[in-house]
Amino acid sequence: MGGGQKLKLLEDKTKIIISKSRSVSHGGTSFERYRRSINASILVATREVKKKLDEHGFDYDLTFKKGRGGLEKSIFTVYVSREKLHGIIKPFKNKNVKLVIKPVYRNRIVLSEPETHSRRGVILGVDPGIYTGIALVDLSGRPILLYSSKNLDRSDIINMVTSMGKVIMVATDVAHPPETVKKIAASLNAELYLPHRDLSNDDKREIIASIKKRYPQIEVEDTHERDALAAAYTAYLSIAEKMKQVENKIHDMNIDLDIERIKINVARGTSIAEAIEKEIDRILESEGSRGKWEEVSEQNHVEHSEEITDRIIKLHSRISKLIAENRSLRRKLREKDRIIEELRIELNALKRDLSPHDNLMRKINELQMQNKMLLKRINELNEQLERYRGESSRLESLIDRLSSNKYIAIIKLRNLGALTNNIMNKLLGETIGVRAVYIVELTPFDPEKIGYLRSKRIAIISSTQKIDPLKFMEKYRVPLIDISKYEHFIYNEYIFIDRRVIEDVEKSWKYIDELNSEDEYRRIIDLVTRYKEERRRMFGEKYDEFLE
Repeated sequence: MGGGQKLKLLEDKTKIIISKSRSVSHGGTSFERYRRSINASILVATREVKKKLDEHGFDYDLTFKKGRGGLEKSIFTVYVSREKLHGIIKPFKNKNVKLVIKPVYRNRIVLSEPETHSRRGVILGVDPGIYTGIALVDLSGRPILLYSSKNLDRSDIINMVTSMGKVIMVATDVAHPPETVKKIAASLNAELYLPHRDLSNDDKREIIASIKKRYPQIEVEDTHERDALAAAYTAYLSIAEKMKQVENKIHDMNIDLDIERIKINVARGTSIAEAIEKEIDRILESEGSRGKWEEVSEQNHVEHSEEITDRIIKLHSRISKLIAENRSLRRKLREKDRIIEELRIELNALKRDLSPHDNLMRKINELQMQNKMLLKRINELNEQLERYRGESSRLESLIDRLSSNKYIAIIKLRNLGALTNNIMNKLLGETIGVRAVYIVELTPFDPEKIGYLRSKRIAIISSTQKIDPLKFMEKYRVPLIDISKYEHFIYNEYIFIDRRVIEDVEKSWKYIDELNSEDEYRRIIDLVTRYKEERRRMFGEKYDEFLE
């Protein structure tokens, strides 16, 4: 007789919480390494628990917070009592991870709302995670709930939203929904709405701004509520036109019908005409059964029965007109479908017959060429970037060596022809402990320039693959140091070379000085010998007597 209420028994729940077992705040230079190690351990433990729950077929929700190298925390909400997990999942704690199991008992009976009146249809938006946001929007686009909380599980969400209306659609802001959202939709027997692509932050801000224009009293507390409300309102926009059509249709009919029930049926895929017809049938059945009950139980209220009978007759008349109108509209709809199909066939034929426009093809070719050029330029820039990175790394190494006094800087010249007075002044003014110049191409030799370097005691550093350094020094009396024997780095107008080159330059000059001394000695001996011979020619035999 419409009295009483249904009883609903809620299942038990158990929380499995996996988190770090130690703090890394005092890790110092090893802070990042410790944190990555802990996050990786939490990820491994989460996978193991998930594997065991899947093997035993338990119904659960998983929320987690990502971190570098793994997870910072994960929470399983398993919809069974704690006793059923004994021997399957065990608490533990090691140096990195701890696993805690907390039973959440729901041993109470909840009275569901009586179905004596139509419940409001709502759209649920969900942003799941460690911190979950939910939003409810009615079938007129009006936000009726915004809520976010930490560790909000599936049953909590279901109990909250079902108390506020009948959920028709469940929506999320990503094209690939989390498993939790799928399970909520299945539990509520609601359609799962997914956007064509993930909603960007700009999309969400525009949606929230349009909602606040209509409902300025709405306050969005955080990003979780924002994402949930954007998802719910996007789902509403997908059916908003149909909802407006329902309102206009009922207004034109001027009949007292339950518009909310009709909206719910239309949102679930029923056509507007069928939903209205279904609602009228429901009213007629209700009024008819009530009339029969009153006729049996209230024989003294004849006028009231006649009033009901008149109303039934009017409704039947109105229904007959609606049925006739429905048939006419169906015929027109079939005719339009036929025309649309013929036009579609004709359009496909035209598409096959028409060749692409020359300008369009030219534009396509231009864009393809431009794309190739851009890709080539990108590759060149990437190669240049890699060279710069390598050079930057070498410069960092060079700066480190210079700061530790391991390298010295020496002027670089392309060849001997580049040896100008300005360069010589620079070389003579160097205070690095050695006078030297690096020459990339030593040949061809310029004896004048080499002589000038010799006179100023400036050594030459170069590649000696084609030159014998010893013969060069013996001939030109200038040190020639082989560059390949030392660590070095060439940058712009300088070469940065290992300080050991100073010792080798000094040894080379010492060797050259010895050669010069020997030459001087031989020159003096030769001079004396020539003098003796000259005197002998002048005095003949008397010279030997003179010597005696």
